[in-house]
Amino acid sequence: MIQTHATGDSIERGRAYFQAGAVRSLRRAGPDVVEAYVRGGAPTPYTVRLRHDERGLVEARCTCPYHAGAWCKHIVAVALACLHERGAEPVMARLEALDRAALVQLVGRLVEDDPLLAERVKAEAERLLRGD
Repeated sequence: MIQTHATGDSIERGRAYFQAGAVRSLRRAGPDVVEAYVRGGAPTPYTVRLRHDERGLVEARCTCPYHAGAWCKHIVAVALACLHERGAEPVMARLEALDRAALVQLVGRLVEDDPLLAERVKAEAERLLRGD
């Protein structure tokens, strides 16, 4: 669906925003609405609102000035975050069953194999230590 509604450039840039952790405060705003803030180049985050029904995603809006008849990078980033969150639920249940030592060992193995993941884990750990 993302490829249908967004340009290649918006998909590429939206993926980069998602991977950089620019999607913030992803939350349900009702049974069929998801809202999130996306940090972009502006000082104030953009607000994205996605609405779905039994047919799938039926509305996608963003407060950014991009209006090229396709989804902007912020909408793409939030859509990817929703997909990631939906796929992460079973993973989270398994992680919650592990003790601290097993979690540290698991993360250590994963970051050894993936330098991009290592950078993301480092940045997220620093953010958590700062209390952000």
